[in-house]
Amino acid sequence: METNGPSAFEEEMRFRHHLARLPALTLVAVAINAALHFLLVHRAHGLEDNVPHLLLIAGAKIDLLVQDGEVWRLLSSAFLHGSFWHLTMNVLGILTMGWYVENAVGPYLYTALYLGAAVGAAGTSYLLGDVTSVGASGVLFGLMGAAVTWTVRHWRRLPLILRTYALLIPASAAAASLFYGWSLSTVDNFAHLGGFVTGAAFGLIAPFTRVPSRQESPLTLAVATVGLVLLISTLATVVDRLNIHLPPLSPGIEILALEDDRVIHAPAGPLWTPGRLDQENQCLSTPDLSPSEVLASGGVLCYTDPYFAAILLGTEEAVARVPMYQEAFLREHGEEPHTFRAMEFLFHRRGDGMTTGLAVFRPLLPRYVPLFQALAVAEPKDD
Repeated sequence: METNGPSAFEEEMRFRHHLARLPALTLVAVAINAALHFLLVHRAHGLEDNVPHLLLIAGAKIDLLVQDGEVWRLLSSAFLHGSFWHLTMNVLGILTMGWYVENAVGPYLYTALYLGAAVGAAGTSYLLGDVTSVGASGVLFGLMGAAVTWTVRHWRRLPLILRTYALLIPASAAAASLFYGWSLSTVDNFAHLGGFVTGAAFGLIAPFTRVPSRQESPLTLAVATVGLVLLISTLATVVDRLNIHLPPLSPGIEILALEDDRVIHAPAGPLWTPGRLDQENQCLSTPDLSPSEVLASGGVLCYTDPYFAAILLGTEEAVARVPMYQEAFLREHGEEPHTFRAMEFLFHRRGDGMTTGLAVFRPLLPRYVPLFQALAVAEPKDD
C-alpha cells in the first residue's frame, strides 16, 4: 500500500515552523558586534573623546590605509560602531531581517551572505566614496536586499503571511533610508547601496527549499569556511589594534626649501596629507598647495595621517596662535585639558624662528616621537 507524501499545506506548516527557529548565526553576529563595542568603550576608559581615535586604530574603513595594504578593514569596519545608539539601531535591524533570511537560506549560505554584504558595502564605499566609516548598516542593507529579491523570486512558494513582511518592509525601509542618507554628509550611503546590491544579487541565485538543509554543496561549504577563517583573523587583528599594537611608523622625511633660504623638514609618504591649518583647527588640503606660500603668508603648514596625528610647521608667532599650542601652554602651567582631551602635544622652537609641533592621540605618542625628533632638527647649511 502506497503512502502519500506531505501535502502542500503540511509543507507550508513545516516551512513556517522552520522560520520560527532562533537564528543562531544572527545572534552570534550580534554578540560579536556588542562584544567589540564594549571592548572599545573599555579601552576608551569611558571617555567619548577617545572613541573616534580607537575606531581609526581598530579597523574603520579608511581609504588611505586600505590602499596601503590593510584590506582587512573592508570587513572589520562592519563590526565596529561609534556609539551605543549606533550599535543598537543596527543590531535591531539585523535581528529583524536576519531571523527571516538565515532560516530561509540556511546557515552556510547565510554566512556567505553576511560577510559578502559587509565586504561589498565597504568595497563600494572605497571605490565610489571618500569617507571614513564604521557600522553594520551595510550588512543590514545586504539582508534587506537578499530578502527582497529572494522573496520575489520564490513568491508563489512562500506562505502568504510572509510575503508582506519579507518584501514590503525591507523594500520600503531600504528606499527610505537611502533617500534620507543622501541628504546627510555623515552617512556612508555608498556603503548602504553596495550592501543592498550585494544582498540583492545573492537573493537572485540562492536556491529555495522548504526546510533548508545543513548539507550544502562543497562550493558553499568552502566559501563559508574561507569567510569564517577571514573573519576570525580580522577580529583578532581588531582586538590587537585595540590594545594599541600598530605597525612601525615609516620614518620618511622630505626637505622643503623656503624663500628666505631656510629649510624645514616635513613627513613624507602616501599616508601624510599636507594642508593649511584654518581658524577652526582643520587641516585643509588643496591640489595646488604651496608649503612656501603658506609659511610666507604667516600660515601654519599641517600634515595629517589617517590616525588624526598632525605635524605642524610654522613661525613661532603663527604657531603660538594655534589653539593646540595654547592648550599645550596651559597644560605646562598646571591647567586641565578642556578641548583636546584625547590628544598629546609636543612643540619644538628652532633657532631660526620656526616651530615644529606634534599633535597625536595620547596612547600613540611613543610611536610618533622619533619622527617628531627628526623633523625638529634644523637642516645644517653649507659654509
